[in-house]
Amino acid sequence: TYGSPTPIYHPPAKKEVAFDKKHFLDHFHKDHDYHHFFDHFHKKPVPPKPKPEPKPEPKPQPEPEYHPPTPTYGSPTPIYHPPAKH
Repeated sequence: TYGSPTPIYHPPAKKEVAFDKKHFLDHFHKDHDYHHFFDHFHKKPVPPKPKPEPKPEPKPQPEPEYHPPTPTYGSPTPIYHPPAKH
C-alpha cells in the first residue's frame, strides 16, 4: 500500500526536474551555449563533420580509411600501428 503511492509520487517529481532541467538546458544551450559551442567548433576542425575536414589533417587518411571499412576493427588496428612504428 505504501509502495504504490511512493513510486507514483516519485515519477512526477523526477519528471518535473527532467523537464525543468531539459527545458532550461535546451533554452540556454540553444541561445548561448549552442551559439558559442557551434561558433567555436565551426572555426575549429568541425567535430560534427570530421569526414571532409580530416583531409587537411596530417594523418586523416589512415583514420577515415579504417573507419568506413571496419569501425570495430579500425579501432584496434590504428592503436596497434602507432606503437609498432614507435
